[in-house]
Amino acid sequence: MNFRRKILILYLALVPLFAWSQASSSELQVITYNLRSGRGYGHSDPQTTAERFRTIGKEISRYNPDILAIQEPGGIADLYDTLIAAMGDRYRYKLLKCPSYEESNRIGLLVVSDRISIDGIDHCIQGDDPEVKQLFNHWARITLRLERQPIVVYGFKLAPRDRYEMRRRQIDTLTPYLEKDLAESKYVIVAGDLNHRPFDREYDRWMDLGLTDSYDSLVHGSGFTKMDELGEDILTPYRRIDYLLLSPELATTLSWSSRTLQERFFIPSPPERLWSLSDHLPVLATFRFQN
Repeated sequence: MNFRRKILILYLALVPLFAWSQASSSELQVITYNLRSGRGYGHSDPQTTAERFRTIGKEISRYNPDILAIQEPGGIADLYDTLIAAMGDRYRYKLLKCPSYEESNRIGLLVVSDRISIDGIDHCIQGDDPEVKQLFNHWARITLRLERQPIVVYGFKLAPRDRYEMRRRQIDTLTPYLEKDLAESKYVIVAGDLNHRPFDREYDRWMDLGLTDSYDSLVHGSGFTKMDELGEDILTPYRRIDYLLLSPELATTLSWSSRTLQERFFIPSPPERLWSLSDHLPVLATFRFQN
């Protein structure tokens, strides 16, 4: 058998295997992003809030997310429609707000693509703390489905950095929910602005629950997600407080470590542009499931 014929036979044998491998896996893209109410951040931002929401939608859509967890979207519903319209016809959103939360800004958004079905949303957290209704800026537990695969997503924002005691109470309240889901569900995601760093005590509590950080800082650098003014006209990421935390089974499906989107309008580009769409940066993770 000559060499060319051997190559042809090998090719014919491998093509069905390649096609099977492509057909037997599903990719899932997840992003978490704090919008700072669409106010932008930095200096000399010429855009209106509506234009910023439109730009946010266009920039996020470049990454084709299937699940987008948004914190601090602001309290104007028309702007949510602007954001989704800019992302495209594939997307829809759900408001994450407990009816007992009276402040209009105490909400989050969940945006999903047409590949995702929403089985249920629990908007209101319960707990033993008598002030549980006042503990969260927003909180939601969402049961989603990618094809036939159920996925539980938690979306929330924890108290600011200087309010450690409130964050402790928040995690205390969340723990029973997470313990139950981690025991019963293969795929769980905690997505949000957690307002603590990886070396703070709160981070250890998530790890003790059995969650896995989607970000591998030993491989992919600092991963800072929060910007601030460091010197005159300098905006730079300097803290990591936004996370995608995963159940152990889900962590095994990561295509690679999650990454912070430090590009384009998400981050200033001196000297051309000294403003960004938010003071936070989006965090992106990609998963691949074998059917």
